[in-house]
Amino acid sequence: KEMVVWRNFKIEVIASANGQLVRTLAPDQGLFRGIPAPSISPDGTVYFDRGVEPTPGVPITQIVSVPLSGGPTSIVAEGHDPVVSPNGDLLAYLAYDVTGVPQSIVVRDLRTARETAWQSSSSQFDINGLSWSPDSASLAFTVIRPSADKGSETVTSQVIDVSAPP
Repeated sequence: KEMVVWRNFKIEVIASANGQLVRTLAPDQGLFRGIPAPSISPDGTVYFDRGVEPTPGVPITQIVSVPLSGGPTSIVAEGHDPVVSPNGDLLAYLAYDVTGVPQSIVVRDLRTARETAWQSSSSQFDINGLSWSPDSASLAFTVIRPSADKGSETVTSQVIDVSAPP
């Protein structure tokens, strides 16, 4: 009956029937890379990314959480594009460093806070579109590789078994 959306730089809960505002979960949410796409766990926790500048002139993107019923936000990690597994136990997100370190896919166990990272082999790749399998055992994603002349690109889909070592 309700949806969580990003609009007007806010994370909001809206009525799915008519789009009317039910409550604002997080006002003034900036961004540095794409539009935040909230992901909601079965227990009612909303995860999303936001752009911040803890050091002036050094932007980072943080994964934060907030209860669906409302309340304060909590910082979960540095990264972007969070996606909660269907069983609600795992949170996958992308992490990168502005210094040229390749992107990585990080999977965080939400019960233990233990993280496992799969590092990209090149900073020339762009990873996006994280998507969980229904059984929460695999994670699919898209890899975009520019050609050597940067005139074209190759787009592939890949899958990782999140229980296997990186």
